[in-house]
Amino acid sequence: MAQALRAIRRDDRLAAARHTLATALLGTVFLAVQGFEWVRLVEHGLTLSSGTYGGIFYVLIGCHGLHVLVAVAWLLVVTALARNGGFTAERHAALETCALYWYLVCGLWAFLFPLVYLS
Repeated sequence: MAQALRAIRRDDRLAAARHTLATALLGTVFLAVQGFEWVRLVEHGLTLSSGTYGGIFYVLIGCHGLHVLVAVAWLLVVTALARNGGFTAERHAALETCALYWYLVCGLWAFLFPLVYLS
């Protein structure tokens, strides 16, 4: 995402589009890994109703997953806008805002992961 911002500040719209698409793809990989993890945990007996930890785990990680899904959708829209000339070096507030949201979602994971996986 940082590379996309650097690219648009150089007025390189295609590079910005490539980097936002790469970020969206990485977000999609994250969601897929989390989905596989959920299936594995359910197979081992950890469900939403299996106790306090299960409930807290699925609510926290589920909300985070929903936020990642929203970020991926937003990144795909920003990618299309960047590819079609929607941003310039002087006018790219939507890309900046998307980047801030993406950084927030990633930053939350730095707190959620140790909270639910290492505790």
